[in-house]
Amino acid sequence: MYIRLFKNDFARHKTIYLALCLFLTLSTMLLSSAIYLGITLKEGISDLTEHSQTPHYIQMHYGEIDEQSLIDFNESIPYIENFQVQEMISIDPNKIYISKNGLSEVDGVMDISFVKQNSNFDYLLNENNELATIEQGSIGVPIYYKTKYNLDLMDEIELKVGSKSFTYYISSFIRDSQMNSALISSKRFLLNDQDIETLKSMINEREFLIAYQFENESQIRDFRRAYRQTDLPDSGPSVDIRLFRLMNGLTEGIVIMMLAFMSLAITGIALLSLKFTLLSSIEEDIREIGVLKAIGLSDGQIKKLYVSKFLLLSIISAAVGFGCSFISNQFFINNITQYLGEVSLSFVESIYPFFGFMTIIFIVYIFTNKILKRLEDISVVDTFSLRNNHNSRFKKKKYKNLKSGKIPVPINMGVHKVKSEKKAYRLLYFIYFVATIMMVLPFSVAKTFESDDFIEYMGIENSDLRFDLRVNHQDFRVDELLFEIHEDDRIDDYNVYKTFLMKAYNLDDEIEDIFVEVSEKHDFKIKYIEGRSPENDDEIVLSTLAVQALDQTLGGTLEVKQNDQMRSFKVVGIYQDITNGGKTAKIIDQSFEGELLWYIISMNLEEPSRYQDVKTTYQTEYANIKVTSIDEYLSQTLGTTIHQLNRLSWFSIGIALMITVLVTTLLMNMMLQKEEGDIVLMQYLGFSWKNISVFYQTRIIYVLLKSILVGLIAHLLIGSEVVSVITRIFGAPQIVLKNHFEFNFVLVPFVLLSVVVISLYILLANYNNQRNNKKKEQKK
Repeated sequence: MYIRLFKNDFARHKTIYLALCLFLTLSTMLLSSAIYLGITLKEGISDLTEHSQTPHYIQMHYGEIDEQSLIDFNESIPYIENFQVQEMISIDPNKIYISKNGLSEVDGVMDISFVKQNSNFDYLLNENNELATIEQGSIGVPIYYKTKYNLDLMDEIELKVGSKSFTYYISSFIRDSQMNSALISSKRFLLNDQDIETLKSMINEREFLIAYQFENESQIRDFRRAYRQTDLPDSGPSVDIRLFRLMNGLTEGIVIMMLAFMSLAITGIALLSLKFTLLSSIEEDIREIGVLKAIGLSDGQIKKLYVSKFLLLSIISAAVGFGCSFISNQFFINNITQYLGEVSLSFVESIYPFFGFMTIIFIVYIFTNKILKRLEDISVVDTFSLRNNHNSRFKKKKYKNLKSGKIPVPINMGVHKVKSEKKAYRLLYFIYFVATIMMVLPFSVAKTFESDDFIEYMGIENSDLRFDLRVNHQDFRVDELLFEIHEDDRIDDYNVYKTFLMKAYNLDDEIEDIFVEVSEKHDFKIKYIEGRSPENDDEIVLSTLAVQALDQTLGGTLEVKQNDQMRSFKVVGIYQDITNGGKTAKIIDQSFEGELLWYIISMNLEEPSRYQDVKTTYQTEYANIKVTSIDEYLSQTLGTTIHQLNRLSWFSIGIALMITVLVTTLLMNMMLQKEEGDIVLMQYLGFSWKNISVFYQTRIIYVLLKSILVGLIAHLLIGSEVVSVITRIFGAPQIVLKNHFEFNFVLVPFVLLSVVVISLYILLANYNNQRNNKKKEQKK
């Protein structure tokens, strides 16, 4: 019976039900996709961690290691399950040739190391997530470079060491649970044991990874405290498995949260559509409701008629949306499988996306019941009086003189119609508003990450060129380099930053590793979300993640261990930084002593267009420096993230335009059917079809233009705050979106207006042709 009633009602209100179905379908599709991608990402990271046996704790170290002292220390820690020290051979970027164009990695921002396969844990995996085995003369190359250079198996990698040259053939692409992400500036290449021994006899630069696995992750904190109380090797930073998981999931996590946001917005449209549809049905059926009450049907039975109708509609729509999610999943899944591998979900995990289907149905059920509560307050007598009021309300309207002013009458009529019936257009306002937001917000996010100004969220200044120098390099000639830079007429100004590893104490008296930059100049040329630059030697500025890790606040006192003595700094500023795990600091005290890791030299040129000339000069003369422009630095670090955000942006724009076209078509069709008598009356009064067409187009276009304006204003006012909710997770709590004037204020309004005008023109032309054909048939 319910299905028969639904069919009859659907035939009467086909247009509005189709619109509701569309929104429920899209919201289910996006929500199910977000859930599926989230589960796949989580399981992909888990599988990679499990297959590679990722260490729980890593201590990096530059210099010599007394492995026996580590073994002696380990015997005092009962919960250590595995321990190993991996030796990494540091490779000069200008001595290795990876890309097919024959150029070295001198322009690369990554620190490259050659290693052999570990024997206990922390394995490097192939593309099947199996233990990678490399034959002599072959090499395993990180996935990062496969994506960057479009490499294939059996491509050649050349390494020059002194007067010798080594050629390796790519036999495997490597997944590294520690260094997979482009946001991590170190990459491990895998060689055969014999090839490693050959290189060790020729290259003296070494780094060590001191790795531990415990009985469970909860013991990481206790171990860190115990390790810090010793004099064991710790010249580099320490990291743990939680950071590896975060970095491996960062890019896709942003995409997933943006998809969830889009689903939430479209669900809001669906609920407004549902409310509009339901109230319209009640208004039309008010007399029938009175009859049903009069013959003894309870409120619950009447509610059941409506609930069952909309529940059936939501089930059908959600089922279609759930099916469509399998298609939309493929749009974003490639990057996950590329970096994490194929993920096999368990039966329980595979049904999680089904919760998107169930969630939409549940929301519709709850929302419908809430609206239908008002039926309980309507008596049999009320139903007839309400019907009479409904029929008579249009007679009480007052119309102004539509001929006043220079505006053509059809346009004036259209605007007046919208203003006099504001409630009837609320849904359309909201739909166009959401469509505008869906077009501009993801696009602005992608372009913000792509912009040179994004460098301010990475804790470094925006400059023409950036020099990176590792102090453990055999050709470390920093004084000579600085003298040459100072004398170089092509360079306008430059800043020198020395980066140390600082041991800072949090409020629980535990040591945290913080990368601290020391500059001779007071101005670090970065933006502070709170406070100012340090002006005295006892002042420090911290990144947001460092503030969280150290339990600090602006104006607080930070205790630092320096040469076995305690020293205090006052926190005078807080800035944003997503590099090096996000835990960084800056001071101006030139007497600061600690483990010096690297130099960064930022410079601006007299003629920025000559940056390639300056770059070539210093790359040729100094083997130990990496020279990159800010564009290159951002591209190599955030390239994967930017690519995914651009895909999301165009996906969102496509959905927004589809919603706009379909809603415009459906609602205009509903208007024409509902107001057919008004159209006949207007023609009788002398209005041409062109005038009538302008009247209907004006109503839609007026709503569209106001919605676009409100949407753009909302994007300007709160868009950055919405995105910052997501980006605060990895150290950027105050993102300021880049607003591209041409796109936001020219292209988006133009495209939306164009698709709406074209849709209206086609629909109204078809409607007029159908009416004319009917008239011809009637004359026959």
